[in-house]
Amino acid sequence: MLITAILSALPAASQQKQAVVSKVITKSISMASSDALSIVGEKAHIAVSGWDKDYAQVKILFSASNVNRAVAVREFEFMQYAITREKNIIELRNAYVLPFDVDQIRSMLNVTFEIMLPARSRLSITNKYGTIELKSLSGEINASFSFCDLFVTGISGKASLKPSYSEVRGEVNSPLFFCDAEKSEIFLELSGGAYTFKTSLGDIDLDLKSILSLNVKASHTGVTLRTASVRSFNYDLATRNGKIYAADIDSRHVKEEDRLSTLFYKPEADNALIEIYTTYSPITIK
Repeated sequence: MLITAILSALPAASQQKQAVVSKVITKSISMASSDALSIVGEKAHIAVSGWDKDYAQVKILFSASNVNRAVAVREFEFMQYAITREKNIIELRNAYVLPFDVDQIRSMLNVTFEIMLPARSRLSITNKYGTIELKSLSGEINASFSFCDLFVTGISGKASLKPSYSEVRGEVNSPLFFCDAEKSEIFLELSGGAYTFKTSLGDIDLDLKSILSLNVKASHTGVTLRTASVRSFNYDLATRNGKIYAADIDSRHVKEEDRLSTLFYKPEADNALIEIYTTYSPITIK
């Protein structure tokens, strides 16, 4: 009711109908097994899904909206893109190119990449101030992004992520996974292989299925582990100036000395090992 009241009180000018200018570009790109796709995004919405064909299909959607259609038409031209190939690297990038006498954009500009990629292809992504969605990919993935939301599902290849000021969600079944995060929140379901996280000033929430190992080196980062049974893993945990909470593990395994809380618990010799070190934040096992 409060939102409705606020909206009804807005000036009529702010509720004027937006004029929208849009364009869709579709490209098909042949890809050999050794080819890789590199996406360089700027304020872009990027969605990549794997398929069983031997070429990539790229759809790029541009739109500009403004109450003044002339402004939308003029500023639509600020959005540019390029597709280039150098040896076995195919690069797709977008940019916002403003005339020398323009210092601000008055329209709402949107660029969306919708890409179908051979599932085993190598993929590299960088993006700022946007979103990334990755589905059903089994090739090697490298992604570096800031001020973005990343959603992953059906990822079964090697992966390396470098988020900053971002949020990461989804499920991964990777043989080898590395994440170097800064001021980011990570919520992932993990299965498959070996996982390594290096984080600062963030939060990690992991749902552990069957994995080979987990190693977390963090500072000022809270870590939460969710397991079907705490006895499915072995634990070597430590947090300086923080606490360890493990309701289903005998409290005698938790030690506190000189502002360092530790937990060493090894219910089965052949369990996967969980190693975590953080500071000024709790470690919680649920």
